[in-house]
Amino acid sequence: MHIIGKVIYRTALLFLGLVLLIPLIRSVLNLEYATESIHTNYQLFLFFTIPAALILTLFGTLKKEDNSVNIGVKVLATLGVAVIVAFVQVIMAFADMCFWTTGETLYVHREDQSQIAIRDHGCGATDSGPATLRVFQIEPFSPFFIRTTPVDTLELDLEEWIDVRK
Repeated sequence: MHIIGKVIYRTALLFLGLVLLIPLIRSVLNLEYATESIHTNYQLFLFFTIPAALILTLFGTLKKEDNSVNIGVKVLATLGVAVIVAFVQVIMAFADMCFWTTGETLYVHREDQSQIAIRDHGCGATDSGPATLRVFQIEPFSPFFIRTTPVDTLELDLEEWIDVRK
C-alpha cells in the first residue's frame, strides 16, 4: 500500500505541475483552443480534477507517525485549499468569457492548411462595445490547438496565398 500511495501522490503532483505549465506553453507558442467547445470541456475537466488532485496529495503528506491533531490539520488545510481553488475556478470562468472568434477567411495557403482570416475579440453579454477586429494567420497545430499570428495583408507574398474572397 505504501508504494501505491507514493505513486498516487507523485501522479497528483505531476498533474498539478502540468496544469500550471500548460498555460505558459500555450502563451509562448501562441496557441489557442481549436474550438470553444474544446476550451469549455478542458475547463470543466480542470474544475473537477484539480481539487481531486489536491486531495490526493494527502497520500504523500499524511505520515504514519502523525498524531490525530496533525492529521486533522493536514486534511482540513488540504480540503480548504481544494474548496478555495474550486471557488477561484468558478470566478475565473466568468473572467474568461472574452475570446477570439474567426470570421471571414481572406486567404488560404497554397501548400498547407493555414489561412489568413479576420478575427474578432468580444466578451459576449458582458461587453456592450464593438468587437476588436484583427487579421491573423491561423495554422492548425493539433486537433485541439491552433497557432495564431497577427499578419499585415499588405506584406503577403501572393504567390503563396490564394485569395478566397473572389
